[in-house]
Amino acid sequence: MNLNDKTKKVTETAIITALMTILVILGLFVMPIAIILFPVPYIILGVRHDVKYGLISIIGSGILLTILVDITVGIFITLLLGFLSVGLSYMIKKEFKTYQIITGGIVISIVSVIITINIIAYITGISVIGQVESYFAEMLKMAQEVGLPNSQTELLKNRIETAKLTIPSTMIIFSIFNTYINYWVSVAILRRLGHNIPKIPKFKYFRLPGNVVTGSLVIILCTSLIWYLQILYYKTIAINVMSLLMFIFFIQGISVIMYLLDKTKLNRVLKVFIIIFAMLYVPIIGIVGFIDAIFDFRKLRKNI
Repeated sequence: MNLNDKTKKVTETAIITALMTILVILGLFVMPIAIILFPVPYIILGVRHDVKYGLISIIGSGILLTILVDITVGIFITLLLGFLSVGLSYMIKKEFKTYQIITGGIVISIVSVIITINIIAYITGISVIGQVESYFAEMLKMAQEVGLPNSQTELLKNRIETAKLTIPSTMIIFSIFNTYINYWVSVAILRRLGHNIPKIPKFKYFRLPGNVVTGSLVIILCTSLIWYLQILYYKTIAINVMSLLMFIFFIQGISVIMYLLDKTKLNRVLKVFIIIFAMLYVPIIGIVGFIDAIFDFRKLRKNI
């Protein structure tokens, strides 16, 4: 590696470190949801040059955020999103298959969430889960203070209890979304920059493995047995298992809707509106996905 090449890599690393630090600070106050795309520049940096440059940049941003904002923000960004950046850039650079990259990214993201929550709790003495529960308790208290009818208060209480129980599955669903969106955006940008990276298959062709229905039925049977025997945390296990199964079939259901819409001559705006509207009916779309997993309406299996 010549001096000019090394200088270019170091300069690019420094620029991304400074730029992303500024963008995260702005994002915290303007559009916090945008921080989910924080890994993208580091993934691109790692693929274009070397994973170590992406790692150095992430650590640099974490240190700057700790100094300029707060230690919890520095830890949150460095651990929660940093591990994913390194993992995805490494797998893309080593030319792993798409399903391997997404699966590996999901595992990394889940582990990152668990590690981040525990480290923040250890350093600050504040439990993230405890904070969520306190927020729900405050919400219920406010509902009671404004004089909400007992029936509605009880309904809200039940929904809050369900939300608390589904924290594990929510973390997993976040990890799936977090991995896919960062991988998709990174690949799109890298291809525009001239990198020969295989395109991610269009979402309308997404399908679950052929044995997913059998596996799901076995899981439901085991979960029902756990519920019947009232084994430790049986409610939490049952609710989270059903939430995850509903989610994966919902994803397949949405891909079916997109596939069918693509066969029509509707304009793009109307198609987007229909998809967004369909997302409001999770159980129905989940059933569509489940039926497609059984009967393969799109005939995708024979094309493999």
